Amino acid sequence: MVNVVTWLARDSRRLEALLEVIDRYVASGDLTTARDAFTHFDQRLRARIRIEEEVVFPMAEKAVQDPRFGATARMKREHLVLLDLLAAVEEGFSSRQGLQADLQELRAAARVHFRAEHEALGPILAAIHPDTAVEQLFT
Repeated sequence: MVNVVTWLARDSRRLEALLEVIDRYVASGDLTTARDAFTHFDQRLRARIRIEEEVVFPMAEKAVQDPRFGATARMKREHLVLLDLLAAVEEGFSSRQGLQADLQELRAAARVHFRAEHEALGPILAAIHPDTAVEQLFT
């Protein structure tokens, strides 16, 4: 079993690695495979955003006794940016315009978001749920 801090870190690395794979496929001109990989990335990132918004952020807000905790408020806004960028990349696959630039922006935004989570939420979550398995948080 994996605790929530470890899960977030591992998932961040997996998502970033998947973006690198997508970039390589786009650069090589294999847009069909790139789009398939992007569809998987899109689904995983959207699922992660739901987990963060429904489980992780409320845990942190409860721990600091602030439902408008600045760190989670900022990360919720980052989620909106990430969702907009997912749509832009999807449009880029359809129109073949701006795809690489949108992917670069998505990668940068995801990296900033994941780092902010690690730095702001990691210590809080480790303190309140040091040994709680991720699976236990969703039951």
